[in-house]
Amino acid sequence: MKFACCKSTAEGASGSLLCTKCKLIYHVACLYTSERKKAFSADFKQSWLCPGCALNQPRIVKNDNTPIRTGIESVNARRGGSCTDSPPPSADYEVNPTIVETLKNIIASEMSVFKSELRKALSEAISVELKPISDEIALIRESMNFIHSQYETIVKRVDDLEKDMKSCLSIKSEVGSIKDHIGSAEVDNEKREQWARRSNVEIFGIPERKGENLMQILTDVANKAKFSLDPSQDIDFITRVAPKNSDCKKIKPIVVRFLARWKKDEFLSSTKKLRLKCTDINISGDSFIHFNDHLTRANKALLQRVKSLCKEKTYKYVWVKNCTINVRRSDTSPVIHISKVSDLNKIK
Repeated sequence: MKFACCKSTAEGASGSLLCTKCKLIYHVACLYTSERKKAFSADFKQSWLCPGCALNQPRIVKNDNTPIRTGIESVNARRGGSCTDSPPPSADYEVNPTIVETLKNIIASEMSVFKSELRKALSEAISVELKPISDEIALIRESMNFIHSQYETIVKRVDDLEKDMKSCLSIKSEVGSIKDHIGSAEVDNEKREQWARRSNVEIFGIPERKGENLMQILTDVANKAKFSLDPSQDIDFITRVAPKNSDCKKIKPIVVRFLARWKKDEFLSSTKKLRLKCTDINISGDSFIHFNDHLTRANKALLQRVKSLCKEKTYKYVWVKNCTINVRRSDTSPVIHISKVSDLNKIK
């Protein structure tokens, strides 16, 4: 025989009880305390229900399915007590250690499973909730890394540009200095070139002829101007010069170099008083002959600009004397000397 309370097969000294419903046998010692180890009445045994069947009894009074206690023995049975003649509430109760330990193990196992499932559920929920934030953080980190790399590149380029700028500033300073030196050298060269022509006279308007005698032409001009000229004593050379613009249609001017500058000045003074034509010296053509200082190419260009500006500003006189350009607004105005481009600002 096997007992339902402790799974034992021994009868026990205190006796046993048979559940009138489930027909399972229980030890009296497993259900009640030592004080209840006495004989029970026949009516009690005939109506006795085990704790499990007693709890499953429907509640008739309230007309629902709630289990009811079958007298006071149900309460005591769940607490380990007897039925009608159970001890007073203040009495001590005995608990089966095996059942308690089993319950503890079951509760501990269930709690462990519950904790594990709760931890897993919380982890999954947190992962789902935090995934968008994690993705955003990853994008932000990627953007920050890109910005950092671009920043490093920009910093390097700025450093390189600063170095290049310093080099450029140094080069600019050097170029400015070189430019000043070149400008000064050009001015000095222009002055030397013009100084080399200080004794030259340039004659315009005499057509070129085959086999012409330029010295004879110069002598005829001097005779017309009543100027005393000894070619062997006064003249260094005489020649025609091709124009710089290579315009073959223009008449090549005649350039005469005097040995003495004062002689050249007297010659110009005498010839400019004349309105001499080619026919006056037995040369075919009706054009006038002009006599000027032999200016350099730069001074000739400057003279053209001066003439154009003076015409615009209604200046009355423009002339060249001793290779210097001079202008005057009227007969009573002061003379303005023009020797370089910046002097054009004087013409107002």
